[in-house]
Amino acid sequence: MPAKQKKAFIVHKFRLYPTEEQQVELAQMFGNCRFLFNKSLALCKESYPMGVGYPGKFTLFSLIPHYQELYPFLNKTSVTELRDALTGLDAAYQRFFAKEGGFPKFKKRTGRQSMTCSQGVVLSKAKIGHFLKVEGLKNIPINLDKRSKKAGFPDWQPKRATISKSPSGEFYASISWQTVAVEKAPYQPTSIIGIDEGIINIAATSYGRKLENPRALKLHTRRLRRAQRSLARKKKGSRNRMKARVRVAKIHQQITRTRKFAINSFIHHEVRKAALNNQAIAIQSSPKKPQLKNCKLSKALSDAAGGYLIASLRSECLSLGVPLLTVSQWEATSSICHKCLHKHPSLTLKDRKWRCLTCGALHDRDVNAAKVIALIAGGVIIPLPAQGNCVDARSPYQWRDMADQSATKVRPSQGVACFKDGEISLFEAQVSHSEDFIQGAHGPDPRISPIVTSGLISNS
Repeated sequence: MPAKQKKAFIVHKFRLYPTEEQQVELAQMFGNCRFLFNKSLALCKESYPMGVGYPGKFTLFSLIPHYQELYPFLNKTSVTELRDALTGLDAAYQRFFAKEGGFPKFKKRTGRQSMTCSQGVVLSKAKIGHFLKVEGLKNIPINLDKRSKKAGFPDWQPKRATISKSPSGEFYASISWQTVAVEKAPYQPTSIIGIDEGIINIAATSYGRKLENPRALKLHTRRLRRAQRSLARKKKGSRNRMKARVRVAKIHQQITRTRKFAINSFIHHEVRKAALNNQAIAIQSSPKKPQLKNCKLSKALSDAAGGYLIASLRSECLSLGVPLLTVSQWEATSSICHKCLHKHPSLTLKDRKWRCLTCGALHDRDVNAAKVIALIAGGVIIPLPAQGNCVDARSPYQWRDMADQSATKVRPSQGVACFKDGEISLFEAQVSHSEDFIQGAHGPDPRISPIVTSGLISNS
C-alpha cells in the first residue's frame, strides 16, 4: 500500500481593503463574535463558585440558539463564525489548564478585533484584482504580494481565514491553505555559523556581518510622547479621543514595522545562505523576562526586539530544515578569545573592542562572541575538567581531541585554521565522519542543547 501523504498548512497574511459598507458589516461580525465570547466566559466564571467546572466547547455550542433568541442581532452572523469564536475560548481554557498561559480575559472594543471563518472561504480573481469571499461577505478586495502570486496561492482552495482589524484601523486576512507536506532530504552540515545578539547590534555573525539596531522606539519617542499626552487630555467616549487613540496606534505600528523589516531581512538572508551551503546556525540562549527586570536596560532590550529575532530564526530554520543549535546562557562568549581560549579578566559592557592579553589579537566584541558560540556548538572546544573544586579562570576551555586516542591532538593553531570566512569547518584532515567530530571522543557537551534539529543533527 502506498504511504499516506502527510497534510500541512501554509498560512499567509494579506492586507484587505473593504468598502465602507463592508466595514460596517465587518464591525457587526466582530461585535457579535466578541459579544458571544464575553457572554460565554462570564457564564463559565459565574458557574465556577457553584461547583460546576468548565463545561466544554460542545456544551457552549448548544447554547448558541438560546443566545440568538435572547439577542436577535446575533442572527446577522453565521453560526459557523459564532462557533469559531467559542472554539477560541475553548483553546484559551486549554492553554490555561496546561499552564501555558493565563486565565482567559474579556475582549474589548478598542483593541484588536478578529473573527475566524472556517467554511465558505473563496479566493477569486478578476480583471481589477483579487477578492476574498467569506460567509456573509462577498468580494472583499485583497492585496496579494508578488511571491504569493508566483507560488500559485490564488489557484489553491483556502481552508480557513481569520479576518482582523488592527487598532490603527487596518484590515488583514490570515488565510491558510492545505497542502501535502514535502519531506526534505536530511543533510549533514559541513559548517556552523554563529550568531550573537545584542543591543547596539541586534545580531552579529561569525563572519563579520552585523545588523545595526534601528532604535525604532527611540526614533519615535518624541512623537509618541506628544500623541499619548494628547490622548490623555481627551474626554472618554468622545470622537476626539477615538481619533487620538488611532494616532497613537499608528505610531506603535510604525515602530513595529521598522523592527520587523530589519530583522526579517537579516534572518531571511542568513538562513537561506545556510540552507544553500549545508550549514547549521548556532545561537546563545538568553531568556528575556529576567533581563527585562533590569530597570537600566529594560527599555533598550525591548527596543532591540531580541525575542522576535529568536522566534523568527526558529521559524525560518524549521521551515527550511536548517539545524539550529543553542549554547548555554552562562557561557562567557564575549570575554573569551577565540584564538587562544583565554578569558579577559575585566571586560565591561562599554568595551566594544578589546585586545587579548595572551596572544595580542584585537577582537570585535560581537563578532568574537559569535565565533566562540560556533566553536562551542560545534564541539571544537570543551570546558576544562575541574581540578579539585576549581577551574582555571584564565582559560576555561580546551581544544577537543578531533580523532581517536592515537591521533595527534589538535593544537590551537589548527583550531584557528578551522575558520574560513567566519565559518567553523566541521571537517578536518584527522576526522573521518562529521558525527565523530560533533560527538567527540568524550561524548556530547551537556551544556549544548539543540533547539530545532528536525532530525538532521542531534547532540544526544
